[in-house]
Amino acid sequence: MRRGEKALTDRTLKALKDVGWYTDRDLPGFSVRVLPSGSKVFAARYVPRGSRVRRTISLGTWGTVTLKQAREKARVILSAAALGDDPGRKAPTWAEWSVTFFERLNAKSKETFHRRFLGFTEEGNRRRTKTPAPTDPTFREIRAKWGPRPISSFTPNDLEAERQALLAAGKSRTTVNRWLAVVAACFQAAVRMELLDRNPCAKVRADREAPPRSRTLSTAEMGRLLAALEGERKRDPWAAAAVLLAVLTGARRGEILALRWADVRLEEGFARLPDSKSGKPRFLPLPAQAIEELKALPHVGSFVVAPMKREEPEEGEEPKKETPRPDLKRSWERLTKAAALEGISFHDLRRTFGRELNRAAGLRVAQEALGHSTPDQTAAVYTPEGFDAVREAAEKRAKLLPFPARVAG
Repeated sequence: MRRGEKALTDRTLKALKDVGWYTDRDLPGFSVRVLPSGSKVFAARYVPRGSRVRRTISLGTWGTVTLKQAREKARVILSAAALGDDPGRKAPTWAEWSVTFFERLNAKSKETFHRRFLGFTEEGNRRRTKTPAPTDPTFREIRAKWGPRPISSFTPNDLEAERQALLAAGKSRTTVNRWLAVVAACFQAAVRMELLDRNPCAKVRADREAPPRSRTLSTAEMGRLLAALEGERKRDPWAAAAVLLAVLTGARRGEILALRWADVRLEEGFARLPDSKSGKPRFLPLPAQAIEELKALPHVGSFVVAPMKREEPEEGEEPKKETPRPDLKRSWERLTKAAALEGISFHDLRRTFGRELNRAAGLRVAQEALGHSTPDQTAAVYTPEGFDAVREAAEKRAKLLPFPARVAG
């Protein structure tokens, strides 16, 4: 019940008996509420700009805070509201908002990358084993520490202090930078939803990371690897086919392992990747050697690269869901040993493909073949030229320059 305006003084406050709201005549919006218990609670009340809903911010009970203290606090709040701010807007806690942010994500990395750095209990296992992998306890500790705090309470100093603590705990610069990127994205989503006025990560600088891996296979190394495939075909023809597909198409290991026969069009000469890393379907052109390899490959289940062992259901059980092979680790170890390859990873096949395709057909074609949304990543990681190529180009240019003829002397 509203009782009207009064010049609030200690004397009038003492005289108030009837339950209800009383507004200060000298500072509109500064109010006191008399409760049935007789307690008198100060509040600042205002309607945010662009809204029709009145907000009420409690300022404490008379006796615990003085009239002067309450009025000064109300003056700050009401002044901010008059300038267009909304001091009473309740910001969610980090625990609440990070869950909302996570649930709204559409990224493929959500169940591993984001779940890990946001500190949830478990992350989805990329290898699809029965038990999800536990996330890093360091990030779970950060989540427990930050959880009760309103997201509006974080400052750049808080984020920088946590970043430094992670580095001191032995986390690599790359790991800490990835954590910072996820946290910054979470805060930025709150800014877009107008839950925050600014992102506390905006002024926190990530560390410079080591240059990306640049290893590629030489012509001699590629020749030895292709020769070693013949022996691997006798032992594991599906793994041999996977390696050959990586060499010929530049596809990622995960894309090859997830490839189903239903998405392979041998007569048309392409394979469709319905769920690539970019989140968009893309197509792999299949050269003649790839088509020949796939035609000779035994069909075991729906995946092109069949698992080495298939779990058969027990009597009376429903058939178990078919899953792709988790990795090619053992086959890759045998191949690199047989080919005498040192320091070569499976992904180096993709990098080799990208560089050679760039030299043969240009950056735009290499970008399309690798499935990148922009040419920047293609140019920076997959297509930088080696020193010999740069020197050769410089020599060619020098020969085209109009140098004056030298007179023999």
